[in-house]
Amino acid sequence: MERRVAISFVGGMALPLVGVFLVVPVLGTIGAFTGGSVFRPLVVMLAMAIVGGALASGALRQGWRGRLAFATAFPLGVCVPLLVVMSLQTLSGHESLLQLLLVFVASFAFSFGLLGTVGTALLGIGGPVTRRAGVTFTGAGAVGGLVLVATVTLLPAATNGGTTLTLLLGSGIAFLLPSTLGGWWLGRQIGLTERKHDTVA
Repeated sequence: MERRVAISFVGGMALPLVGVFLVVPVLGTIGAFTGGSVFRPLVVMLAMAIVGGALASGALRQGWRGRLAFATAFPLGVCVPLLVVMSLQTLSGHESLLQLLLVFVASFAFSFGLLGTVGTALLGIGGPVTRRAGVTFTGAGAVGGLVLVATVTLLPAATNGGTTLTLLLGSGIAFLLPSTLGGWWLGRQIGLTERKHDTVA
């Protein structure tokens, strides 16, 4: 079950990334946001995060409750990291390593921790599991933040054409790696809970 949930979470997390790097730019190019509120791109990303959360929870086998839980948790967990990724092009290149660590690691750790805590709490599988989920997803998010720090520190060595590719790859890994780790852990916990119930029954 762990593998299915991890793959499902990666697929769900890929949707907001597609929104940031493909859907929003394409819609902007064709003038979909012209004359409208600056919140329109955010609404697009929010919608894709909601759909992504519902998709990610499909492998949990928790029915509508599971889909609702992570459709709620994903927007809460990915909005800040997505804004961080969208702002990477505006970095001056003179930020210190400590500044990068404080912004990237802290934002990813907090956001993924929120995602794991809220999603698991709404599943209703118990307080101890929810607390462990918060810790696990926080740690996974911190790993993603470290990936983004490494990506930014490598940018000065990249060519002009390689800068965009480096940002895309680094940002993708920074989101998908924590999703994999968190999804695998959550799948394992739910699998253990189901086996325990089967044993008691």
